[in-house]
Formats: sequence, C-alpha cells, structure tokens
Amino acid sequence: MNSHVTHEQHHRLTKLVMSNELTLEQEVENGKTSKDDENNNEGEVLQTWLARTGECVVRTHMHVDADAAFSAALILEVKPEAQLELTPAAETTDDPSLLAVDMLNGRQAIKGLEQGSAFGLLHKELGTKNKAIHKLFWGWAKQLNLTDSGKRCNDGVVLAQLVNSWRQVGLSDEEIVFRARELIHGAIAAEAQHKSLRRASKEIKIEGGVAVIIDQETTRGIIFRRGAKAIIIQNENGQCILLNRSAQRDGHHLIELEQHLPEDWFIHPNGFIAAYGTPKSPMDPSESGISVEELNQVVQTWIGGWSE
Repeated sequence: MNSHVTHEQHHRLTKLVMSNELTLEQEVENGKTSKDDENNNEGEVLQTWLARTGECVVRTHMHVDADAAFSAALILEVKPEAQLELTPAAETTDDPSLLAVDMLNGRQAIKGLEQGSAFGLLHKELGTKNKAIHKLFWGWAKQLNLTDSGKRCNDGVVLAQLVNSWRQVGLSDEEIVFRARELIHGAIAAEAQHKSLRRASKEIKIEGGVAVIIDQETTRGIIFRRGAKAIIIQNENGQCILLNRSAQRDGHHLIELEQHLPEDWFIHPNGFIAAYGTPKSPMDPSESGISVEELNQVVQTWIGGWSE
C-alpha cells in the first residue's frame, strides 16, 4: 500500500476488497495485482500455447519454489519438445511462443490465482482431457493450492519440503525442475502399468477359490475382489500363497497349512502369506519341495473343507 494512504482510506479499501467492489484499476493502483488485462483467461492462454507447433518455451522464475518447479515439470512432461527458461520473477512475458508459469506479468503468464497455485490451474485444465493427470495429481494440486497461498498443509510429505531438500544438497534450479519431472513421469508410467495389470487381472482363472499366477504380473486386489480366496504365485523369486483378507476375518490362516508345506517354507505369524522366496529374498522355485500343481491341490482342498 502506498505510504500516503490514510488509515481511513485503508479501512475503505479493505471493505471494498472484502465486498468484491474493488475495481481492477484500484487494485493495480494499490499494488494488489500486476495483471495487465482483467479479462485474461489463464486457461485459454494455456490451451492456446499447448496447441502451438514449432518452438515453445516454458518459463518460470529463478530460485524455484514448489509451485514453479512442479508446474514447469508437468508442462515439460505433457509437451516434451518445450525448452525450459528461468528468469527473474518480475519478467514480463508477452511472446506467444512462451508460457510463464507461477509468474504474474504479461499476457502469457499464468499464476492460478483462482485455484491458489499455477499447478492447481494446470491440473484443472489438463485433467479435463487427461484422466490420468486428474487422478494422479489432484492431491498435489490441493497441497500446492494451500502452500503456495501461504496456508497450512498437514500432508505427511510436502512438495515444498522436497524442493528445499533438493536445494540444500546443491541442486540448481534446472536440476530441481527435472527432478520434479522425474516424480511426475514416474507417477504417470506407474499408472499406465497399473492399468495394464488391471486388464490382465480380469483374465486370471479362479478355480476352487484359488487363482494360480505363473510368471505374470497382476493386481492382486482385483483378483481377490473377483472372488479368489487365495492366490498362488510362482516366478523367478520363488513360490508363495496369499490369503484374502475376508478369509482371514472369517478365522482362516495359512498357519493351518504348516503340516502340508515343505519345512523350508516361511509362514507369516499373522497367517496371510506363506512363501518359499520373495522379491526381498529370492529363491529358486524348482527347489521349493512342491510343484505349483501340488500346491494348488493342497490349497483347494483346504478351502473346500472350510464349510465342513
């Protein structure tokens, strides 16, 4: 606020802001915003820039904070041909080949004031057409909408803390942005893989309450929801039996199979897994002392006796 503004004028200004009666001219005069155009639609600016062909540059401010780093990273992920540029925060961006994220000045700058963060704006606009982005990053957007607006966030891992940690170990602004992009790229890749596994899981046969999976990755939760009481897995890590939680709640535990399994098998004290080898401690499944066919018969027989 200008130093010549009296207490009475300040009180009036505060009332105008609270009642949404303050005009753009008054806001600029009193230093509330540096946006040049009241009708600037940040969503349209973003979509127009994304549709561009040829040279494109995503710009953000030096000494990146979490909103700047993750916003630039998300843009680079969805438009990988774009180049990254770092400038002072006060830089004006009007060139249509540029998109300035987490910055205020110029027709090509987007700040996400309505959402609370530039990342929140990107999530809203990109998530409308991309379900994966909407699903994966809504929590990130919610968090940055709080932290970039100076509000408290109670999440266990805060993105702002990651950026501060990266800076403390000596990463440059560019390295921080690309580290943020690694997290975004990994999340998207993992979701694509999970989607593929969900499709495969719907094709696994369930016989006698048992699903047998040999050298194949699946989503076990889907198989259990389809009705499997137990899942038998055999792969390069060994063999194992997993018991559905519903069966555990009904009082069944794999400890009951102890007398039917070779002595080198491990059975968890809580009875939800029995294994010969795991990803953390792989074993040769051919040395487990029991074939997968025999194991299937043992488990099906056990399940078949539950109702007796």
